[in-house]
Amino acid sequence: MAKNIDFKERLAQVNTQLKQAKLGVAIRQRGNRLYLRAVLPPKPNSDKGKDYQQDIATGFKAVVPGLKSAEKMAKTLAGQLAGKTFDWSDYGVVVRSDDDKTVAEWGAAMKAEFFNRHPRTPAKEESWRNTYGTYLKRLPPEEILTLDLLQQTLIERSAPDSCVRRYMAYAFAKLGELAGLDRTPILALKGKYSLLHAAPRGLPSDQTIVEAIQGIPEPCFRGAVAFIATYGLRPHEVFHIEERNLLYLGIGPKTKTGRRTVPPLLPEWVDLFDLESVRLPQITAKTNSGYGRRLSIWAKQYELPFKLYDLRHAWAVRALKFNIAPSLSAKWMGHSLMVHNKVYQAWISSEMEQQIYLESVPGARGYFAPEAISEVDLDGEMEGLDDDGVDEALESLDGLDLLDVDLEALDAELEDLDVGEGDLEALDAELEARADLGAGAML
Repeated sequence: MAKNIDFKERLAQVNTQLKQAKLGVAIRQRGNRLYLRAVLPPKPNSDKGKDYQQDIATGFKAVVPGLKSAEKMAKTLAGQLAGKTFDWSDYGVVVRSDDDKTVAEWGAAMKAEFFNRHPRTPAKEESWRNTYGTYLKRLPPEEILTLDLLQQTLIERSAPDSCVRRYMAYAFAKLGELAGLDRTPILALKGKYSLLHAAPRGLPSDQTIVEAIQGIPEPCFRGAVAFIATYGLRPHEVFHIEERNLLYLGIGPKTKTGRRTVPPLLPEWVDLFDLESVRLPQITAKTNSGYGRRLSIWAKQYELPFKLYDLRHAWAVRALKFNIAPSLSAKWMGHSLMVHNKVYQAWISSEMEQQIYLESVPGARGYFAPEAISEVDLDGEMEGLDDDGVDEALESLDGLDLLDVDLEALDAELEDLDVGEGDLEALDAELEARADLGAGAML
């Protein structure tokens, strides 16, 4: 203890002498090591624009002989700063080219660039994580980013022609492009996965929906499901209702697509389910996906004869039956017209199309011949888009929106959407299995 006190006294004396000499350098002890502290130029490749206070490791231990050596080093540093000859390379810091940057460094740069273009709100944080961050975690963070690394990781950590492969390819291509790499070989591996590969499931009738909701014994959950059915909400949006009345529902800004208003297509359901006064569940979650998963757990517990997103699908089909313009339906549902027209409506079966046509056009019976539905050309849609447009397209079609739908089996593993750890094969299988939910799970 006495030796320690003696050393601290000696360190204080040396720093007093350095200060009196106005050298602008001090010696600090951190653990059992000594460091120099001074106002120094930014390190190479730093995003700092001006000099600021930094530490330099001396390599000397916090003992009296080490202090003597550190004092000499402090005076040398002061002379370099005064003579404007300071160079970080003299202290082991070398200038690194972009070719030497790691995955973690490029990932951080990509995230910073994303939030330079978007406000850093909880919703956008989740968008970053779902659209890019989740996939970038599959790359080894400390390795140098190369085209070969991106291609090999894509091949090894995703199944061919899978949902995960397609969206991982877009995320990797974006990262590679930022690093000056050719994105063409990466996108060539994305495969043939399409939102239209799986057959859509039949939707519940209005009578089935009403009977199922009225049969839910828990009043708060009954109210939540009724709101989804009446207004075509995403499950998490139930927890962002700001205003409710007979004419419209006000959805707050902290949702997937922000603030909007939406009317009930069957206004009688507002009274039927007492939606002006019903209490909603008191649930907390870190993200909107978390809210959706918790409602899905309840839906499974009460054995509802449909998925919660089926109610949103049914609302959209109802809008078609009522001849509501797609642009208005898309606005009320809170997604782009591109998504509504080229993805959602493509999942409406020919039987549904025929039913809508026969109910809407007088004298149409016997004349209906539905045209073949073409697949969504996502790549074509993204051609020529700027960065904001690409972000929006990927967010709108992001396969991880499926986490809003019945992923309670993976709830613990996916609490923070951290698919960089755990059973990736199981997650891939789960995402693929969700494809039969229909594209509405992504809307």
